[in-house]
Amino acid sequence: MEPKNMSTNEFLNSISDEKVGFFPQVKAQATGGQYFKVNQIGQGLPNPSKVRLLGAFIDGSMIEGYRAFINNKPIRRKTLEEIPVDELGTNSFGQQEKPILFWAFPVFVFEETNVQICEIHQVGLMRELERLGNNPNWGDPRLYNIDIMKTGGGNRTTYQLTPKRDSFPQEHAESAGLAADSIDLQKLFVNEDPFLSSDDSASAQ
Repeated sequence: MEPKNMSTNEFLNSISDEKVGFFPQVKAQATGGQYFKVNQIGQGLPNPSKVRLLGAFIDGSMIEGYRAFINNKPIRRKTLEEIPVDELGTNSFGQQEKPILFWAFPVFVFEETNVQICEIHQVGLMRELERLGNNPNWGDPRLYNIDIMKTGGGNRTTYQLTPKRDSFPQEHAESAGLAADSIDLQKLFVNEDPFLSSDDSASAQ
């Protein structure tokens, strides 16, 4: 299978098992512009939380950039040089606000059976995903489910990723794929809603 040139919808349907069709498909749309926030695991989200990554760097469905806050509003840029450091001011702890590296990608959240955007800046999580992706036994994270467990708190918070070879639920494959394909993560870099289409964005203005 060569997923690089496939849409997420095509990709999910290609790996779904037993297309039985006994029931109508359960819709798993990215409505409401929901974000899956790993720091809320154990505080409103199950611990562990089960997700399936629906994005990868190889096809642009996963992005990397830098995030900072100006007047309590986030700005995201592709490079560190694009962040106006002199405008950042101080954070809620009275410290100088600093840009941080982030990754963003769509995920299917099993608990809520929908597609959300996950944005991570935790270096430990990035390293865990990198470890799995570079492990020949696992590889592309779109091919397996991941349990994310959170332990500790504050500066001692850690996250553990446990991959599982569970198949993607066939009844959600098409709707989840369409929902993920409708997300435009590039809009994060220009402070636009990645859940809205260009037509929706124009009508909202």
